[in-house]
Amino acid sequence: IASLMAVLLIPYNQRLNLTDFISAVSINLFISLLVAYFFVPALMSYLPASDKIKKTSYRRLRRVAVWNRFYGKYIRFASRLKWAYIVVLIAGFGVPLCLIPSKSDIQISKDKKYSPLIEKIANWGPYARNKTSIDRIVSSSFGVFYRSLNRFDFGRTPQRKVLNIRTGLSEGHTVDQMNDVVRQMENFLAQFNEIELFRTNVWSYDNASIDVYFKPEYEKGIAPITIKSEVIKGATNFGGANWIVSGIDERNFNNYIGTTGGSDAIDLYGYDYDELLGYAERLISFLKTNPRVKLAHIRSSWMEAPRTEYNLSYNFETLAALGVNPYSYYSILNNLLYSSSFSIAPKGERVGVLLKSSQADYYDLWHTLNAPIVADSSLVTLSEVGKIVKKRTDLDITRENQSYKVMVNYDFIGEYNLNTKLRDRALAYMNGEVLPIGYKAEVSNFNFWFEKGKANYGWLILVIIIIIYVMLSILFESFRLPVAVLIMIPISFIGVFLIFGFSSLVFDQGGFAALIMLCGIVVNAGIYLIWSYIGGKRACIKESISPAERRNSELRAYLKSYNQKIRPIFLTIISTILGLVPFLVDGPQEVFWYDFAIGTITGLLFSLIALILYMPLFTIKKSRL
Repeated sequence: IASLMAVLLIPYNQRLNLTDFISAVSINLFISLLVAYFFVPALMSYLPASDKIKKTSYRRLRRVAVWNRFYGKYIRFASRLKWAYIVVLIAGFGVPLCLIPSKSDIQISKDKKYSPLIEKIANWGPYARNKTSIDRIVSSSFGVFYRSLNRFDFGRTPQRKVLNIRTGLSEGHTVDQMNDVVRQMENFLAQFNEIELFRTNVWSYDNASIDVYFKPEYEKGIAPITIKSEVIKGATNFGGANWIVSGIDERNFNNYIGTTGGSDAIDLYGYDYDELLGYAERLISFLKTNPRVKLAHIRSSWMEAPRTEYNLSYNFETLAALGVNPYSYYSILNNLLYSSSFSIAPKGERVGVLLKSSQADYYDLWHTLNAPIVADSSLVTLSEVGKIVKKRTDLDITRENQSYKVMVNYDFIGEYNLNTKLRDRALAYMNGEVLPIGYKAEVSNFNFWFEKGKANYGWLILVIIIIIYVMLSILFESFRLPVAVLIMIPISFIGVFLIFGFSSLVFDQGGFAALIMLCGIVVNAGIYLIWSYIGGKRACIKESISPAERRNSELRAYLKSYNQKIRPIFLTIISTILGLVPFLVDGPQEVFWYDFAIGTITGLLFSLIALILYMPLFTIKKSRL
């Protein structure tokens, strides 16, 4: 219960999907205590156990004796190599953690048809594309755990099967045109009786979505996949629109052909915005010396997509020679093309009014460029005094840590290693030769805006371990024995990391809940065993006659406690695993419960390794063996 309640320390929006889970389990555990203390003893008076003592067979006693002799030798041997076991534990804890695929890893592996684990192994090496795995293995494994929780996807929530349709039009279209395209798709979807409802949102001319929900009786059948195929066929017939169709299965459709910017970027920071733009232009010039660089441009952030507008560009020398004032010419041209809407309230009721030039429909692009206009007593055409050009709109001015920030965005055509070398040369050139004090260039992190709001939950696991350690120290009246129990937690975590590392499962809130649950339940077996060992040790010391027997009294007490408790421990673990098996029936599409169940089951199985191989090494002092 203490482990589960620690979840309440994380922010509300992150624990929202865990609140009901921890409340239900905590209430259930509290009621189980009442049942164990009051109901079961009362029930025993109505269902009395047999008073006859079961006689243990000679064969079973012999097997126990053989196991005790072997297990005792193992404990003596392993105690001399405790340092090696600790090294294995740290390596076993860190390496599987690095294999856990993040959400982005899984998407990449699906595109390349490789498993996430193969992708990780393929990247290990001196020229690996992703060297962060090597860095994490070399560094402290527990530090790895603390940092790596930040890359897991805690945002997934249990949900129904949904067909996601995203669409958008190219620049220059209107929201009304976008709405017409969406209506056509809605009419197309309305013909399928298997669809329960679809929810449509139109935000702008280039951003609209339709989320399709299916009737419960059809969700697990082939109907969603069939309808998705039909939607993809229909999307190809809606010319001029960009479509992204995803959900239901791993097969996605994307015919997006627009350009929203390059895939690589370098951030520039400085205290003077105008000078910073000048340095950004110098960086673009440096990048363009490489023929593999395309579409280099300046933008304010990853979230700011490139936009364009049409501007009048005048030839001021020609206007001066003709004696025409640019403002006079623009004013006349503006009157010819004028169109503006506003509202009036003549009798208290507001009415929309459109004020439009009578020649606005006549003056199309050709007439605007070639029809003569009388300005300042001169007859001129726009084609001889200027032109209409399409150019980027002004950038948003952004600041970060009291410095202005701009981004140089570009596409690199070629291998990742070549791109990295070019980026490193560009950073060295800007920071070493171009930028003065007060300015700097850095590699842009695309995921920074997303990771910024994401908390690191490694501290929560440490808080839970500290809580358990304090409770066990009070119970055992020892600072050493609780360590033997807590060693089961990281070993059980190894099982969780391995199952997520060797599969394509995303470590989401279900996996995180499994870690918290394992903190609370795997220590139970250790508590049973250590508590029995503490009581049996005193009895073994009293029964010892010779000095050799007293020296081995702790080992005899531990073996005796192990033989007494191992059966109920096994039964407890097996019953817990069987209770979690129903959550595996629906498969990985059941976001929370499947990941929770598979993580808890593997963690419980690995806790047996800790119980048998590691616990005696930290329980019995080496000098007492």
